Amino acid sequence: MCGRSSSGWMRQAGANVEFSNHPNDYGLERAEQLRDHPNEANPFVLGQPRTQRFTAVMDAMLRGRIAATEPQNEPRPRAEKAHTCC
Repeated sequence: MCGRSSSGWMRQAGANVEFSNHPNDYGLERAEQLRDHPNEANPFVLGQPRTQRFTAVMDAMLRGRIAATEPQNEPRPRAEKAHTCC
């Protein structure tokens, strides 16, 4: 991701589709809907505003999980002062 959030690069790309490997996003049901009704609206195409909201939520969840793995209340190491001569 090169330091940018997924929502940032997806917004820049103009993404309007949400795919996820989470079992609670009704992905299988939406795939069945697409298979059973191929001429109807694609249930994975959310549009840019909803896709951006989805990726923003995913980014926030990921940041929370990363923060949860970091040590709590440990002082950060201080940079040593440079010694000056004379």
